[in-house]
Amino acid sequence: MILKLIHNNNIGTYAFMLFLVVLCWLKPMVLGYTVDAGSFDSAMPLWSFFSFVASIPWLAYLLSIVSCVVISLSINRLNSKYGLLSKQSALPGIVFVFLVGGLIRAQGFNPVWLIALFFVLAFEYLFEAHNYRRVAKECFLAAFWISTASLVSYKVVLIFPLIFIIMGILRLLNVKSFLAAIIGLLLPWLFLLGYELGFGSISNFFSYINFSWLKIFESNDHPLFMLGYLATIAFIFLIALFSVLGAYGVKKIYTRKLYQVFIFCGLYFVGMLGISGLNIEWVILVALPFSVLVAHLLDQIRSLVWQNVVITAMILIPIVGQILL
Repeated sequence: MILKLIHNNNIGTYAFMLFLVVLCWLKPMVLGYTVDAGSFDSAMPLWSFFSFVASIPWLAYLLSIVSCVVISLSINRLNSKYGLLSKQSALPGIVFVFLVGGLIRAQGFNPVWLIALFFVLAFEYLFEAHNYRRVAKECFLAAFWISTASLVSYKVVLIFPLIFIIMGILRLLNVKSFLAAIIGLLLPWLFLLGYELGFGSISNFFSYINFSWLKIFESNDHPLFMLGYLATIAFIFLIALFSVLGAYGVKKIYTRKLYQVFIFCGLYFVGMLGISGLNIEWVILVALPFSVLVAHLLDQIRSLVWQNVVITAMILIPIVGQILL
């Protein structure tokens, strides 16, 4: 059984995960797909810092491969640390690779890879806060890294309310933690203000903070195959959601809260994806919470038939995406 091979925590499983990443990135690298140089036009300051990759496509793909591996390992670490599945396993990280593996348009280095890394770091701090009586520091750091992600793409500003939703779910929200999170959200922008006052111009800073729907919404024409691809991922997510709800009563209280976080984050990211014009690159961020929920579905299946059906569907997702998209 394939599931038995990948639902483990041994070195062979992680080697297989790395092999999957390289395999999924092989087509765009061989065909020489270029990086979207247009993404650096009027870019946020942290993304402008990476403008050199526009002229070095192989380096851009290397950075996205490294980002994917780091994110996958981080998701696996969350499972090992908080017991999200029935055993320690590389399965959540492998599911993440399956979900993004068919998105050739997203596999080049783009802002969302950096944003996803910052979000994983924020999850780490918020989940860790459960072990402390005073949680203001962890809430500040989580908000700080999410706000730093907004200096990569302005769209992240839409996700600022999510930090307080997560704090509420984990019961971290009080006056001190709320104020700490507010300061964490403001601090990166204050650093940017200081930089522009010292080395740039105040007009640059105002151009960054100026709200515009052009920074949020992107009009994209998606072929039917792409819409079908997204619908397939959404369908698997719904099945995974029912799987989590069905096993909700047998989980530890804190584990239930963590799954609530993944569910709300998944729904929130999907809503943001719709508001911003179904930009395919942002599926990378959606895949973060989805990977844990789908891994839970695979972990809970006891029927050999359905186990084969779901794992086959997960394997077909990147294959079909690589062929048709």
